[in-house]
Amino acid sequence: MVLGLKIAQYSNQRIFKASIVLIYSLLSGYFLINHAMWRDELQLWLVASKSESLFELVANKEYEIRPYIWFLVCWILSRFTQNPEVLKIFNFAVCISLAIVLLYRCKGSLVLRVSFLFGFLTLFGYSAISEEYLLGTLIFIIAVSLIQHRSRQLSVLLMAALLANINLLFAIVSIGIASIPSYSVLVNALTKRFVSKVDLSGIVLYISFFLFSIASMWPPSDFGFRSTSPEFSFLAIKKMSAALSDALIPFIARNSVDGQLGNLITYTVAIFAFAAILVLLLSAFKKSAAFGVSASICMVLLIAWTGIGYANYWWHFGVVFIAYFGFSLISIPEWKESKGIQKAGYLISVIVLVSQSIALFMGPNLGVMLGKPYSMARESAAYIDSICGNECTVITNNEVTGASISAYLGGQEIFRANRNDFGTFAVWDSKPGKSVSWSDLLSSASKFSNPIFVTSNMGDPPAEVIVLSSFTGGVRADEDFLISKPNL
Repeated sequence: MVLGLKIAQYSNQRIFKASIVLIYSLLSGYFLINHAMWRDELQLWLVASKSESLFELVANKEYEIRPYIWFLVCWILSRFTQNPEVLKIFNFAVCISLAIVLLYRCKGSLVLRVSFLFGFLTLFGYSAISEEYLLGTLIFIIAVSLIQHRSRQLSVLLMAALLANINLLFAIVSIGIASIPSYSVLVNALTKRFVSKVDLSGIVLYISFFLFSIASMWPPSDFGFRSTSPEFSFLAIKKMSAALSDALIPFIARNSVDGQLGNLITYTVAIFAFAAILVLLLSAFKKSAAFGVSASICMVLLIAWTGIGYANYWWHFGVVFIAYFGFSLISIPEWKESKGIQKAGYLISVIVLVSQSIALFMGPNLGVMLGKPYSMARESAAYIDSICGNECTVITNNEVTGASISAYLGGQEIFRANRNDFGTFAVWDSKPGKSVSWSDLLSSASKFSNPIFVTSNMGDPPAEVIVLSSFTGGVRADEDFLISKPNL
């Protein structure tokens, strides 16, 4: 009787998990298909796809302050097609892999794991818009599952090494992951217990990959986007508070309510967010010293970076939430098994995860329910192709504007008025910010027989310019495009 009941429960749980994977896959696939890729995605694609060899990729990546893994993904896929939307197929596979690892390999509350899948970042933000971050999330969750199953420390360190080469924020998270096996090795060494050479080799391997990641992200001397205030200050503390609040409770728009009520909401959310981190760290220490130290290193470094680094966008401080969730899985048991501070951590995690799901509808306001495209680049490029084919010289006011159009035109060379040359992807020195006027565009057009303008954020054109079409209404205003030509 008892055995039969357990078999039935196991069977029902398998059906439930399979259903969740199916529903998550269908929803994320729907968002991926309908998502219009934007310049940040397409810029990385162009850097890789326009590189004929890996040596050329190294040269083209010089101004990209990112490690190599995502560029390698793009480079490999671009050997088969010049259509950037092939990345959606890759990311769909990442989505399915994330759901499978989270539900079938990770331990901890099934309620929390399912809720994580249906939050803003994992269902839409990272799965459709900022795809490189979902790959980092998958590698992080794999590392979490290895830690939960007490897998070989070398396996954890290998995942940390991969994680360090996704981007700078996940490199910070990798420090927290690598600290767990490193702590055990250090304790064994200090107490003169046996230390495996394999574990020591894993630590050396991780450090090597981490340093390689930092070297690959190091900006050249003429990089145009260096931080102007890389120091702790009262402003930095305010930025940390805002980023942490937006990371954990993203559906509440800060400063959306004026007066005392707005201040009360802002301060309440900030206090709750800091309390959530404190409870997480206490829960981690209750689980083990290694978990507590590692979670502390990771969360403190991430939060500090939101105050002193370049982290003003939702996809940046979203990594804080990803790290918070992963360390919660490691540190907080099922509700029935939780005690004291861990029960508080469980309840706070539920609130945080619910807020992530609410953000799908009313938070970062990125078009999940509004039916708006994230960018108008796809439609604009299709229109240009329909009226021009290969017969027009496309002229843009800014190479940043032109990158997304070029990618959707199969990597076509575009004349960038700000540089006075042809190209595809932007180079992040001082020139992308150079202001270009309509007079500059008309001057550039005089060099070509069949010019067409693709502009963004330039205002209404003068009488010498004929407007052909306008593509507006996207979630991001700087991804709206005006298609026009000189009135010859």
